[in-house]
Amino acid sequence: MRTEQAVAKPAPPHPAVSTARVAATALLALATALLTGAAAANGAQLPPPLIPHEAEYRVSRGPLTLGRSVTTLEPADGGWEYRTVVTATGAARLLVSGQAVERTLLESDGTALRTLRYQHTRPNDGGSAHVEFAWDHHQAYIDNDDGEMVVPLAADQHDPHGAILTVVIALARDGSVPSFAILDDDGDITRLNFHTEAGGTIRVPYGEFDTVKVTRIREDRDRQLIAWFAPELDWLPVRITQIDEGSTVARMDLRRLDGDSGSSTIQRRPGDRR
Repeated sequence: MRTEQAVAKPAPPHPAVSTARVAATALLALATALLTGAAAANGAQLPPPLIPHEAEYRVSRGPLTLGRSVTTLEPADGGWEYRTVVTATGAARLLVSGQAVERTLLESDGTALRTLRYQHTRPNDGGSAHVEFAWDHHQAYIDNDDGEMVVPLAADQHDPHGAILTVVIALARDGSVPSFAILDDDGDITRLNFHTEAGGTIRVPYGEFDTVKVTRIREDRDRQLIAWFAPELDWLPVRITQIDEGSTVARMDLRRLDGDSGSSTIQRRPGDRR
């Protein structure tokens, strides 16, 4: 049962720290995935093409750089932790203090990932949320600034942050993204649908890549979330753009990537081609 508390809702986050959340929710805290499956401490393989890695994105709006987003996928607690940390830089630091942090703990069966836990901390003392995915009980337990609640859990539901990894796995396997649902930290369930097409060549600080473009299909056509994935980087998203009423309000561009799989190490200089 939900417990109501007299707690004021936090103010909407500044674009510098909301971009990663928006990206993940819409298909994507899209921040990463790479090569062949690597074993966790408990022996569970990551589904291809994922490997442990760290990727850094520049967050911008027009000519202004607002911050950076760093995503990491690594073994943790017998499974895998996918983490995104967004930090304001430059003049944006005058408006935003602290970091936006999202963490997803996942388990793998070698072909797919399933969320076990999702945590979200907002900057500017904007509060936090914690969601436990209790698959054995078909329920999710949510603890946020409004109190606690329990909601039903369906088989195809993901958290809004780790959902990007499901997108990457689907693109590598089939070249398209099926519809699936996300459960957010307010207890809301949203079904996501996507359109996939050739994305052309995209230049980002990390280099120039041929891409596949994935757009989230919305009823509100004035708002769009678009991501460009690079097959050359094993379907890593190299750009994520949020558009509102025809104008780009936020963009994330890949600027650094580190990761390895066995004897293969991915660590390139900006502008290099593999």
